[in-house]
Amino acid sequence: MRWIILVGSTVFGSACVATTTQLAPIAPEAVEAEETRQRELVVSELNLAQQRLDDLAFGLLASATPLCQDDLAPRIGLSFNTVSEYDGAPGRTRPGPRCT
Repeated sequence: MRWIILVGSTVFGSACVATTTQLAPIAPEAVEAEETRQRELVVSELNLAQQRLDDLAFGLLASATPLCQDDLAPRIGLSFNTVSEYDGAPGRTRPGPRCT
């Protein structure tokens, strides 16, 4: 019985060893350049997702025009994005949803 307790405590006790991996030093400029690159990739992907959504919405709006013949008017479709519109951006001030 003592032998089982000794082996069990040794196995469970050895699993709590701290890591000893040492990281190589990285220049702060390299870290900043990579962060900037990653942010640009995220913004690019968000713009592509928005374009896919806009393309889908246009098809739905075009198909629904026969339902609203008395409420049609020409409009210009224009999209303008700034960095502050994205989550996590400093000074984020995104307007709420509007009904038109």
